[in-house]
Amino acid sequence: MLAISLCISCRKDDSTGETILVPVKYYFSEEDESLLDYYYDYPLITFLDQDSNELIFTTDSLYRITMKAQDNLSNGEELSMRYSCQTDYFPNYSFNIFLLAKPENEVGLTVIFGTGTYWYDRHNDYILSWFTADPKNPVSTDTLFPNGHTLKYDFYDSLTLRSETFYNVFYIMNEPSFNTSFKQTKDCYYTNDLGVVAFENLDKKFWIRKD
Repeated sequence: MLAISLCISCRKDDSTGETILVPVKYYFSEEDESLLDYYYDYPLITFLDQDSNELIFTTDSLYRITMKAQDNLSNGEELSMRYSCQTDYFPNYSFNIFLLAKPENEVGLTVIFGTGTYWYDRHNDYILSWFTADPKNPVSTDTLFPNGHTLKYDFYDSLTLRSETFYNVFYIMNEPSFNTSFKQTKDCYYTNDLGVVAFENLDKKFWIRKD
């Protein structure tokens, strides 16, 4: 396994052209970091749809960000990993998991499903589906923030999907305005012990984690 540090969201000094980086203000506790411990146990995961087709995802890197641009508003440490699909499904299909340290010992979770290719300043078929939750707050939530963003998910002590039972499940719903393509992911099921355990796309495929 490989764990590395890197920085993103850089800004350059207008006078020197150099990027100004500063240490982040908020850091994870050991308990917070353990929220991604499943990375070490599940470098390869498999999902089955309702027709028993398989999707296989793998990951080999856990990234840590402790330096950010001086004007970066998300002034907290980040951990992230990327699971890339090894099966012929959507082009360049993957999902990325991000943890962000916040003030008052809070932690934000974001899961982003992506497919397609991004070209700067050119037409592209890149499609993203965003899901956010508070992994340290295991209760159902429906909050509208002043910026128009919605934090909406249901929490279940246990949930059976087809024949598989999962525990302490966040059922996170995508914002309706993002649902524009059959490649869009509309629902995501997540646990702190396993990560993503199920998801449903607008192509009517419902993928459930296989042991």
